[in-house]
Amino acid sequence: MLRTTGILLGFLQLIVLFPSIFGSAAEEALQEYLFKSSGYNKDVRPAPLPNDTVVMNFGLSVTQILDVDEKNQIITTGVWMDQYWTDYRLEWNASNFSDVDSVIVPFSWVWYPDLVLDNSAEGDYLLPTWKYVTVYNDGQIWVTPPGTLKSPCRIDVRYFPFDEQYCFMSFGPWEFTAFSVIMNPINDRVLKENYVENVEWDLYNSSVELIADLDECCPDEAYSTINFTLILRRRPLYYILNILIPCAAMSFLTLGVFYLPPDCGEKMTLSISVLIALSVFSLLVADIMPPTSDSSPLIGTYLLFNMAVNAMSILISVVILHFHFRSPKMYRMHPGVKKLFIETLPVYIGLSSKRMTATYIRPKRNSNTIEPNDNEKLEVISLENHKPKSETQSYDDSKDKTIPKSGNGALTVPKTVLGSTIFGYGRDDKIETDELNLFEKTVVSYLELSSRKLQRNEDEEEALEEWKLLAAVIDRICLIVFLLISLIGRLLFC
Repeated sequence: MLRTTGILLGFLQLIVLFPSIFGSAAEEALQEYLFKSSGYNKDVRPAPLPNDTVVMNFGLSVTQILDVDEKNQIITTGVWMDQYWTDYRLEWNASNFSDVDSVIVPFSWVWYPDLVLDNSAEGDYLLPTWKYVTVYNDGQIWVTPPGTLKSPCRIDVRYFPFDEQYCFMSFGPWEFTAFSVIMNPINDRVLKENYVENVEWDLYNSSVELIADLDECCPDEAYSTINFTLILRRRPLYYILNILIPCAAMSFLTLGVFYLPPDCGEKMTLSISVLIALSVFSLLVADIMPPTSDSSPLIGTYLLFNMAVNAMSILISVVILHFHFRSPKMYRMHPGVKKLFIETLPVYIGLSSKRMTATYIRPKRNSNTIEPNDNEKLEVISLENHKPKSETQSYDDSKDKTIPKSGNGALTVPKTVLGSTIFGYGRDDKIETDELNLFEKTVVSYLELSSRKLQRNEDEEEALEEWKLLAAVIDRICLIVFLLISLIGRLLFC
């Protein structure tokens, strides 16, 4: 019983293994038939007649955009290259070889044209090959070798970071002319079935074009090539957050320079800080961009525009600070400048409020007299005709007269000046004539000097405030003008 079971199991194993043994033998016999018995020569072009053309079908599938070197203008892509052609010498009848309709053979056994990447950025122009190819019974040979290709790509950064780049890859035979081998595209575009997205670039679109290159020296010879165009679109989010928004903020900070009051002491600090920040951003953009003179990015031009505006704001701030701290002892304001910038323009630029008027423009008063208070009358004391009637007699108020002073007008003195509260003398006190005259002359001289000094200080303070108002008016005008310039520049460069 056990012997019968073992024989049965062995028979079943033979039945299972027989097709594989037979299939291997069929493939071996097929390879013997195709490459040895028939005398196949892989160096001979597979054309039935000398004037026949071999059609090389070629397709490209991009798997990933590995790198876009903008400074060196080189693109590195991972691709699959679909290729098939027909070799009439490798046809067979599948029924004669156990219905085997395809066979995998080493790549080096079959004829293959010398396909190259015409615009390769590497030293090796030959396309990468694969270890095996698949041969079908109708003579078609298929191979899809993967590879990494480097090709030049002219980078146009004019609209950075919203730019699109057109990168070309040209494939074709190097020695065989279009009369011997002609290229034929498999698809009308680049395939993206196994594409892995790039973090910076998006493969937006692609195109395929068949070109027959005519040699100028030999017009009868033409070379067939296929041009694949990859249209890449940059993903701008990173550059918007890290370059565009800070640049726009810097341009608005330039306007803030003219809004700061000069007394704060930070106008020049803010201007120079903004200029340094714009210089850093300009260097950052220049480090990303390729060193080309064909075109310059608009963002770089916008940065230079902002730097020029900021430099102008620094120069104008120097002038404004000079006006603000100008001393009236050294400079006098021209009446025309005063009428234009202090009386006329503030009304139109928002500086005509009551606070500004009360701060910078004071009411006029008579510079020759001291105005009396409401609750106190002024008396004029005469020193010419004053003579004491007796030692116990007081001054007669009715005979007081005006004392002329140096300059125009008269000096008026409060009645209480000579009262006992200030000087300790009453009307009934006895004062010697000479002592009284000397004392009164001293008091009058002191009052005249104090009055002139007070008036001079007030005039200087008013002139100083007028210079400050002039600086404030220029500040506001520059704020409006630079705001318009900034808006126009943004419309032009954005």
